[in-house]
Amino acid sequence: MVPGTINGHQHSHEHFQKGRLENLLRDHLDAVFQACEDIGIRALVGLAMFDKPVDSHFPWVEDACTPDALEMLRAIPVPDRAALLALSDELARSKHPHRHRVGSVLWASAPHRCTDGFLREIRALADRHARPATVHVQETRLQVVRGGLFYGRTMIEHLDLLARSGATARHDPRINLLLGAGVQLLRALLDAGVNVSLGSDGTASSMTTNMHIVMGSAAALYKVREADLGQWVDAREVFAAATVGGARALGYGDRLGTLAPGSLADLAGYRLDAPSLLPLNDAVRQLVYAERGQGLDLMVVDGELAMQDGRLGLPRP
Repeated sequence: MVPGTINGHQHSHEHFQKGRLENLLRDHLDAVFQACEDIGIRALVGLAMFDKPVDSHFPWVEDACTPDALEMLRAIPVPDRAALLALSDELARSKHPHRHRVGSVLWASAPHRCTDGFLREIRALADRHARPATVHVQETRLQVVRGGLFYGRTMIEHLDLLARSGATARHDPRINLLLGAGVQLLRALLDAGVNVSLGSDGTASSMTTNMHIVMGSAAALYKVREADLGQWVDAREVFAAATVGGARALGYGDRLGTLAPGSLADLAGYRLDAPSLLPLNDAVRQLVYAERGQGLDLMVVDGELAMQDGRLGLPRP
């Protein structure tokens, strides 16, 4: 029995998004919350918010686009900043993650899609309601280029994401691999005392939300670029990032992602006769490097059974 892993960043809509929705309504958002409730998972749901015109998100857009394409980009409506903040404020009151298994999270889409004023308003709203806030930052090589062009420095420096600020660095290793987007400096982050969590990103690009694959990728990927074995990230560091690191990132502290009296009861149980765990020499190493979900037998969310004997969808009282 281990703490349940925490997928710190996942675009759930990418499973079924093609052509299904237009002009997002509150009814759709409520349906997402209800679906997570019905499934029995713990989830923090957020809207990707931005307030800058789409054509301003990209460098060299006027050189790269035809006049017709540029006109089409500029015709895309800019989201209503005030409406987004008002909705987020209402969700903070009605779906606060400290009071609800399925709660809300504030999500600024990315620095280059948001004005600095909007980013500050999102941060202030998060602070006012003691809610977590998240943002895409330096996820691709193009974002590194954008940082230099838009701000004269990296986006990390622009946001002042340093260990002393309490920010978390979320690592999505599968997306780094599949998009050829480079390798996060995981050892440097850990040694600097930065909290690190793991995520799968969306299935349209990562192809999976399996946190065992994410953990295995995170543990193996850094070994490719670092010649010093003493600097390699190990299975225990990766497992910690996938459990308590994710909990701290989302504002739960040590109340989630741990097995301790008083912790929230989100648990996963594995069959010890599963091929990945037989023979059992080191449980954490085998969960990270060998297990891919076949041995998962039991899941408990908030103290209630969510899966038993490998069967999902158990009714909740």
